Amino acid sequence: GSLSCSSCAAGSYSMEGSSSCSLCLAGSYTSSTGSLSCTKCSAGSYAATSGLTSCQPCAVGYYAGSDAASSCVMCAIGSVAAEGSSSCTVCKGGTYAVSSSNTCSSCAAGKYSGNGATGCLSCAAGTSSLSGSATCSACSSGTYASSAGSSFCDACSAGSYSSGGASVCLLCPSGTYSSSVQAGSSSVCQSCSAGTKQPALGASSIDSCLSCAAGTYSAAASASCYACGANTYSLPLSSSCTSCPSGFSSVSNAAGCSVSTPNFPLLSYADSVNADNHLYTSPVFIVPGAVGYTLQ
Repeated sequence: GSLSCSSCAAGSYSMEGSSSCSLCLAGSYTSSTGSLSCTKCSAGSYAATSGLTSCQPCAVGYYAGSDAASSCVMCAIGSVAAEGSSSCTVCKGGTYAVSSSNTCSSCAAGKYSGNGATGCLSCAAGTSSLSGSATCSACSSGTYASSAGSSFCDACSAGSYSSGGASVCLLCPSGTYSSSVQAGSSSVCQSCSAGTKQPALGASSIDSCLSCAAGTYSAAASASCYACGANTYSLPLSSSCTSCPSGFSSVSNAAGCSVSTPNFPLLSYADSVNADNHLYTSPVFIVPGAVGYTLQ
């Protein structure tokens, strides 16, 4: 018989009285010679085959959740693990990860994600987000975001307004105007005064309210001026038409009235001088007189 015992090589072991050495099983190792047993790989590491002298750490994006692992498991997409991990970390809202990653990436501005995301989604029109957002925020009143994936909301311009979460600003209706920027309701749309018109949508200045001409009229907040009917007249900026006096008449859209006898012309507010060389700035009604015309 042998007069001496030989030491088992690293990666193998033997019990006392053994006639041979056994290799460490996969998932275990021994780094020294003459070992009586093998050491299990700790969580986060593995030994893929038998007879190994060390365990290897799990690669980035993989994990080993228990001791004595012979392989590591890939993390689910949307989660990450650093080298040598015993578990995976789910990416939080506002971040995402593809497979085999050790870090979660932030969503770009205008996008968002929930927990465990593999990518980010674009914010809907009418909302926006900053970088790394888990949700999108509705645009505040007076602002809007016209397209998906917006990183900020634009202010409504003068002549328009919006409520919260708007993708467009609404225009003030015809007959009104607003000089306010970032307005949050239609209450900012001011009515043009009676005797004026404003035909356009989204007017931004009172200068857009145009005077009604003589022979026409309008109520407040009107898009158009309307012609006075026959036998009535009006001055510029009129809110209504005035009836001609008895014995006088007019055609529609008239600035004054004329006597109902033929062959006498109409002298309107626009005529500047009468037979007596006086200046008149109101409707003039003409009747026959002994000399020239009599103004009434």
